[in-house]
Amino acid sequence: MSDGRSTLNSLMSHLRQERDKVKVRMHLAEMEAMDEYDRLSGKFDELTVSIRP
Repeated sequence: MSDGRSTLNSLMSHLRQERDKVKVRMHLAEMEAMDEYDRLSGKFDELTVSIRP
């Protein structure tokens, strides 16, 4: 029974690490998307100003 618990604890530890890695990747992707939005928003604003009469 102890061997099964050890295996379960090992699996839980591995899953916890994978979950944490995914959380970090999601955060980085969110930051990247926000940077891209800001970049494109600035370009859009420039375009809007340049076409106004």
